[in-house]
Amino acid sequence: MPGFVLNCNKKAADAVPPVSDPILQLALHQLLRAQHYNSLHRDLPHPITSSIGPTKRRRLAGPNATSRSELLSYENPFQESVLEKIIDMGRNVVLRLMVTETIEHLALTISDPLLHIHTDGLSDALNSSLRVTITSPSYDLIKSWFIIRICKGKVTAIGKSGIEISLSHESQRLEDYIMWQVSQYQIKAVYRLSTTLGCNVLSYTYNSASYQAEVFGTSPSILVSSSDGSSALAVRANTVSGLEVLVSEKAQGDFLTDSLITDKKWALLRQSFRQVDMDKMTGRNFTHKMELLLSVYSGKVKP
Repeated sequence: MPGFVLNCNKKAADAVPPVSDPILQLALHQLLRAQHYNSLHRDLPHPITSSIGPTKRRRLAGPNATSRSELLSYENPFQESVLEKIIDMGRNVVLRLMVTETIEHLALTISDPLLHIHTDGLSDALNSSLRVTITSPSYDLIKSWFIIRICKGKVTAIGKSGIEISLSHESQRLEDYIMWQVSQYQIKAVYRLSTTLGCNVLSYTYNSASYQAEVFGTSPSILVSSSDGSSALAVRANTVSGLEVLVSEKAQGDFLTDSLITDKKWALLRQSFRQVDMDKMTGRNFTHKMELLLSVYSGKVKP
């Protein structure tokens, strides 16, 4: 292979064998084959089919024109060298391993909801992507997903809305982003259950400005009222402190004395909320517990 030098050094008997990555080795072999093929196969015309004497462009260029061999000897500034490609391949392997280990660690740590990893089949040595799907057991129709893309030493997260967020090389940044997506999924599950069971959704946002600010991310929240508007339920998913579920008491009967107020939902403004201990509730997971709680509010199940 022209342009490459192979150095062979004898190892010591007690030397530790290096850890080899088959994917990186395959990519390096493909890169060397492509470089060897390009060095042996030149563009047409070949010397046997070329015209005798200088061409018309050569005559117009004059005696000081640059020859084809000189042009080929110049390095294209817009094309990466072989060494840069090898460095990018190694960086991509390290980042892909870091992303995979971080997601697998969170998937084992978080039991509710579930994290599913799908590797893109169109990935190559320089570009990789992972699709992470968030679901709950027995609630496969309620799901959320996002994509982690690794390209040229950069980790980018792409949400369902198409917004790209650049992440650093630290695994903590990726873990924070995944926890933020998990909190959004939990509020989305409450919204889907509320609309299915016939409850009234009064407020639904991914960026709640009330309460205390979290260390990272935003806290999504939702406010749901019962079918008759007499009581309300508020859910807030914090990225650090966890979930908060609050229920209100029944509306007072003397609130609707004014003729200007005709809807019962305005009686919820001056009610007091009490926090629900989700650990003591019956249910397989958070989505199942919220389904049971919303069923009581919708009137389909008696408390």
